[in-house]
Amino acid sequence: MSTGPLAIALVASEAVPFAKTGGLADVTGAMARELARAGHRVALVIPGHQRIDRRQHGLKPTGLALDVALGGDVRRVSVAATDALPGVRTLVIDHPMFGERPELYGDRDGDYPDNGMRYGLFSRAALHLLRQDGFSPDIIHCHDWQTGLVPVFLRQEGWFPGARSVFTIHNLAYQGIFGREILRTLGLPDSLYHMDGLEYYGQINYLKGGLFFSDRLTTVSPSYAEQIITPGYGCGLDGALRSVAGRLTGILNGVDDAEWGPARDPYLPRYDASRLHLKESAKRLLCKRTGLGYRTGRPVAGVISRLAMQKGWDILGAALPGLLEMDLDVVVLGAGDRPYHELLQQLPARYPGRIGLKLGFDNELAHFIYGGADLFLMPSQYEPCGLGQMIAMRYGTIPVVRATGGLADTVVDHRQSPLTSNGFSFPGYSADELSRTVSEALSVYRVIPEWQALMRRAMACDHTWASSISRYLDLYRDLLAGGPPDGPGPDVLPID
Repeated sequence: MSTGPLAIALVASEAVPFAKTGGLADVTGAMARELARAGHRVALVIPGHQRIDRRQHGLKPTGLALDVALGGDVRRVSVAATDALPGVRTLVIDHPMFGERPELYGDRDGDYPDNGMRYGLFSRAALHLLRQDGFSPDIIHCHDWQTGLVPVFLRQEGWFPGARSVFTIHNLAYQGIFGREILRTLGLPDSLYHMDGLEYYGQINYLKGGLFFSDRLTTVSPSYAEQIITPGYGCGLDGALRSVAGRLTGILNGVDDAEWGPARDPYLPRYDASRLHLKESAKRLLCKRTGLGYRTGRPVAGVISRLAMQKGWDILGAALPGLLEMDLDVVVLGAGDRPYHELLQQLPARYPGRIGLKLGFDNELAHFIYGGADLFLMPSQYEPCGLGQMIAMRYGTIPVVRATGGLADTVVDHRQSPLTSNGFSFPGYSADELSRTVSEALSVYRVIPEWQALMRRAMACDHTWASSISRYLDLYRDLLAGGPPDGPGPDVLPID
C-alpha cells in the first residue's frame, strides 16, 4: 500500500472559517487543515455564500469562469480562491443562487424552494472546477446531502477515472428530498428513478446518491453507524443503508485543539490537570458574565446547543425547574425552536441569579462555559457524534449525556466504571432519568478527591483530530489499493 502524499478534494456546503450553520462546518474545515498538516495535497470546494467575509478571508477572483450544463440550460459560475486555511487550496464557486441569499439553506419561512437546483448546480460545478483547475484527485470526499449528487455526476461524466469517492453522513435526518422533475432539470436520466437509485417515495433523494454511488461511506461515530441501519434511527433509509453496510464505517470527529483547550485558551485563566484550582477562577468569570450569583462550592451546569428536540430539549426543558431546585446553577447558550426560547425566557425571573441565558451564538461565551462550568449537559434524543462533550472533557467539565451515537462512544459512565470513567451517561430518554443522573453526579461532586480524579481522567482523553485523520487516511489508502470500484449503484448514462 502506498504511503506517499495523496491528492484529496473535499466538497462541502459549509466549512469554518468561511461559513457555518453547525458541526458540519467544524468538521470539514478541521479535516482540510489536518490533512494538509499531515503532508497531503488538499483542495476544499465550497459555495460562495453571501455570509462569507471575503476581505477577512482573503478571497480573490481566479479569473476562471465555467459554463455548467444542467439539462437544456447552461449556468455560468465564477471561481474565487484563498489560502486562509494553511496548506489548503480553498476554491469558492460563485453564482447568484448562493451570493444573493442571506442564509445557506433557508430563512424563517423554511428551506429555499430551489435548494435542489442550487446544490445540484454546486455538485456538478465542483467537478468541473477540479478538472479546470488542474487538481487531479486521488480521493473526492463529499459531505452530507448537499453533495450527494457529486458521486452521481462523477460516474456520469467519467472524469478522474483513477479517483475514488467517499461520502460522509453527518446527520441522516437531513436528506435533500425534491420533486421528481429535478432529474430533468439537472439533466440526469430517468434510469436513476428507482429504489436502488435516487427514487424515494415518489420523489428524489440526494443523500441516496451518496449512498449508492460512492465507493465508500462513513459516518461520524461507530455507534451511529450501527444505529442508522435500524428502523428506529434510519430516518426511512435503514433498508438502503443495510444494503450498503459493507461499505459503511463509523469514524469519530475530532476536536480542534488549536481552538479548544484550557492550557492556552485566550479567554480564560489558563489551567491544566496539575492546576485545577484555576478552573474555579474561570467559574467566577462565567458567573460574572452571565449574572449568576457565584458561591463557593455551588456547581454550575452548562448547556451549549441548538434548542431543538434532537438535542433533548423536550426532556431538558421538563427537567430544568427541578434541576434549579437542586443546589445547582445553569447557564444556557443556544438558539432554535420558539417554544424552548419562551420556556427559557421565563426562568430567570422565577430563579433570579440561578440561570444564565444567551439566546444566539457567542464564541467567547462558549469558551467561558466550557472552562467555567462543572457539568455539561447533552441529553440528546440522537447524536451522530457530538463535539460538545469532547470539548467539555478537555476543560475538565464533566459531561452528563444520554448514551446514544457518539455520546455513547466517548463518555464512560462513572456509576458503571468508577476507575475509568470520564462522565455520566443514562440510556433511557426521559426527564426523570436526566434529573436522577445529574443528582448522582452532584453527589460525586461533593467528594472532592473523587471529583478531581474524574476531571483528570476526562482531561486525559485524546479526542483530537490526529487520531481521526489517521483513520480516514487508512480508509483512503485501503480504497485506493483495492483496484477499480465494484460499481455500486445503477449505471448512469452520459448526457448527450
